[in-house]
Amino acid sequence: MKLLILFLSVLVLFVWLGLKIQNDPGYVLFAYDQWTIETPLWFVIAATVIFFILFYIILQFLIRLGNVATQFRTWAQQRRLRRAHERTSRGLMELAEGQWKLAEKNLLKAVQYTDMPLINYLSAARAAQELGEHERRDDYLHKAHLAMPSAEIAVGLTQAQLQFNHNQLEQALATLRRLHELSPKHIYILKLLQNIYLELRDYENLETLLPSLKKLKVLPGLEFDSLQQKTYIGLLKQAEKSHATEMVETVWQRIPKELQQEPSLLIVYAKHLMKEKKEVMAEQLIKEALKKHWNDDLVSLYGLVVGEYIDKQLSHAEQWLRLHGENPALLLCLGRLSIQNSLWGKARSYLETSLSFSPSAETYSVLAQLLEKMGEATQANQCYRKGLLLMTQR
Repeated sequence: MKLLILFLSVLVLFVWLGLKIQNDPGYVLFAYDQWTIETPLWFVIAATVIFFILFYIILQFLIRLGNVATQFRTWAQQRRLRRAHERTSRGLMELAEGQWKLAEKNLLKAVQYTDMPLINYLSAARAAQELGEHERRDDYLHKAHLAMPSAEIAVGLTQAQLQFNHNQLEQALATLRRLHELSPKHIYILKLLQNIYLELRDYENLETLLPSLKKLKVLPGLEFDSLQQKTYIGLLKQAEKSHATEMVETVWQRIPKELQQEPSLLIVYAKHLMKEKKEVMAEQLIKEALKKHWNDDLVSLYGLVVGEYIDKQLSHAEQWLRLHGENPALLLCLGRLSIQNSLWGKARSYLETSLSFSPSAETYSVLAQLLEKMGEATQANQCYRKGLLLMTQR
């Protein structure tokens, strides 16, 4: 309806113009120097209208042509991006399948057109690592950092992991220390640092890391407790190897009080005291610890330490029989303490009872030595053989 009205309006306009031109066509005169051009007015008007129509048509054509070019570029870009995504997906799948060469090839081919080159470079670095190409690995990591400088933590963690996996522990440690300075509370950085310190047996630095590991709950409770014990056991043993008694004492005083009651730590420290001829102190420490927590290893060690009054030490240990009468470790301990008190008959009874509950090479060895002292060489040899047989069966 609108088109019909428009058409009729234009038709009326042209009819009106035609009538006007017929009555008075008019003219237009163009003069330049000695030249003059005279033409009807309607011709000039018609030519002007036609010129603007042609100009509009050409302009629209050029605009459409430009749009087509833009659309083509967009299509080509999307096509390259789609192919890059396909190559990246293929490369990641090949990486997961262990096809390192193919993975590296496809990941690098896609890196120019992908919208996330960081992923391609990091994954290519893993592939190069597996191929043993460490220079290429480091080059890819450098390019990953250049591709996305804001992803320094991600690139650094990947680098540290790859270095750690290749046993480049010192390099991995340097990388992680730099990252730790950038992000002191990053949980995964702390976890990797803990792993490397353990591998390097760097218990001093591991000790300084413990408060952060605990505060940020990097490890579950039991794992953290185990790590704490490993750390302080390592520090005690390293101090002991240095043959500096004061260092061992310094480390022991640094250990939290509640942790000093842990059998694994207490055994290391008590053995050190025994070597330093401080057996009275060792005996007291073990006895106090056993009052709070029963432990077979501590009981066994209690039978080896020589306290100030060995008769009272035996009497005290015999009181434990009421609660732990069938404990092989306690019976072995009592056997040894009885030997120290020259109560050979009682010692034999304790040792034989211990073997009846749980035969062990250690108990057979102690009993054999006792039987030799008692002049029963044949039975002693039998105990030695039984002990050796148990050792070979392990």
